[in-house]
Amino acid sequence: MKHLFSLKLFIASVLLLSTLFVSAQKDKKSRVSIAIGPAIPMGDIKNNHLDSSILMNGFAKTGFHFNVAYTYNFANNFGITAAFFGNVNPVNMDQYRSEYQRYVKDNYPIFDNDDITFTNDNDKGSWTTGGLLIGPNINFYLVRHFYLEIRGLIGLGLGYSPEVHNTLMFQDLTYSYQQQSAHTESFAWNVGAGFNYRFDRLFIRLNVDYLSNNLKFTNLNIKYPVFDTEQTTENIPTQMEIINQQLQISAGVGICF
Repeated sequence: MKHLFSLKLFIASVLLLSTLFVSAQKDKKSRVSIAIGPAIPMGDIKNNHLDSSILMNGFAKTGFHFNVAYTYNFANNFGITAAFFGNVNPVNMDQYRSEYQRYVKDNYPIFDNDDITFTNDNDKGSWTTGGLLIGPNINFYLVRHFYLEIRGLIGLGLGYSPEVHNTLMFQDLTYSYQQQSAHTESFAWNVGAGFNYRFDRLFIRLNVDYLSNNLKFTNLNIKYPVFDTEQTTENIPTQMEIINQQLQISAGVGICF
């Protein structure tokens, strides 16, 4: 059901964008832009504390943000915007490693000694989030060709979790497992504002956006080795839920047509 809703939302967004694009060719009220900048994580995805699941459920650092936006202005002060947001936030492995060791030693006293060795590595070590959103924008002209745009967008949010390998070595025993990467889709919303200055058909912009969506990973697997069967590894399905909140600051260029 969730995938059917996502497909319908995507098709509706494409159809709406196509209609606006065709209309814009006639009256030159269309604007397309691309912008990049930092993605600053907030809330759950920045969390630096492990719970009883010992899942990597946060530890995101400031990363890279980009957005591609299409705006059709029905009038000088009002229009509709569709935008694709993307964020890549690396994982703070130093903080995760320290927190992992603290949690294991605090909750399993047998490991609270100097003979234990921890190894934590990640292959897909980034949170990748974003969304395809659409909504109204209001423009406030400060001087000619220079205006403030305020927008509110809703739509489809996306999320990919990082992958991490944990190894614990104690005396002659070694225990390791892998938290595999997973993906999810959800409802997302964005509020933002930006300054725009137009040079004939070209314009530059500076944006500040706040993006939020609830990432429910229902297809997350824990992979660990099995030694007493014919199988070499086994997957344990689990779930993880995180509220992704990102403060996105970007600067870019665009064209009017």
